[in-house]
Amino acid sequence: MIRKVYMNGQVSTLLVFEDHNEDTGFNPILEALREQAERIESLEEQNRELVKQEELLASLMEMTAQTGELMSRSLKALERLEDSIEIEDLPEASSEV
Repeated sequence: MIRKVYMNGQVSTLLVFEDHNEDTGFNPILEALREQAERIESLEEQNRELVKQEELLASLMEMTAQTGELMSRSLKALERLEDSIEIEDLPEASSEV
């Protein structure tokens, strides 16, 4: 039988089998479906982890850009301070020449 189910935020089609061969204990179609479901779950978990890593990387890139901008402003302020100190330290021109 086929059913529509809500999984992971999406409506999906689910194929449901009733196992009438319980005496054998093994139904290759059911086993293949179980394996496929396990692979899908594994891939979904990997996808969630990749999304988390992508968000972390984006955050790190933003922090790096902000740090670079802050360092640039700090360097400019330091250069201005250094220039003002050099101007103050210049000896006055002597009139003895």
